[in-house]
Amino acid sequence: LQAWVALPEAQAEIAPRFEHVSKHSLPVMHYEGVHARVIIGEAFGMASPILTYSPMFYVDALISGGCCLQRPAPGCECAVYVVAGAVRVEDKTLSSGDFALLAEEAVLTATENARVVLLGGEAWPEVPLLEWNFVAFSRERMEQAKADWRSGKFPLIPGDQRECIPLPEA
Repeated sequence: LQAWVALPEAQAEIAPRFEHVSKHSLPVMHYEGVHARVIIGEAFGMASPILTYSPMFYVDALISGGCCLQRPAPGCECAVYVVAGAVRVEDKTLSSGDFALLAEEAVLTATENARVVLLGGEAWPEVPLLEWNFVAFSRERMEQAKADWRSGKFPLIPGDQRECIPLPEA
């Protein structure tokens, strides 16, 4: 599962970066049929060593059938993506491939062994624009990014000088 994290508007134009962190250096929580790893940000009283630019979290959790997990970070927005298995949230069952926003008091109950990703963070005052792989806070910046992609101004991926996916036409 690959997730891209948008930057807050004040940091939107910083240089891209990649940080490799061994899974062994990421904090893990075990309790009553739940194994949860905080990949990015802070959740469940644990903090990942990966640098973030706004309060957020990305948690990978395995939940045994019949066990429960309270959603993290009250006060923040939170969504769940079901990677495998199924979970019940209130009166709704979510299965593999489902993505849903969670209420602040939501509890996930695994109806079978499940793997979920919990994503969330502080709500931003302005919602950015999203088109294809681009995120921007103004229409002008979005159009510039698309023009730069079409004209080949983005750097190539190291080790992959052959593939370039064309910008989808609207």
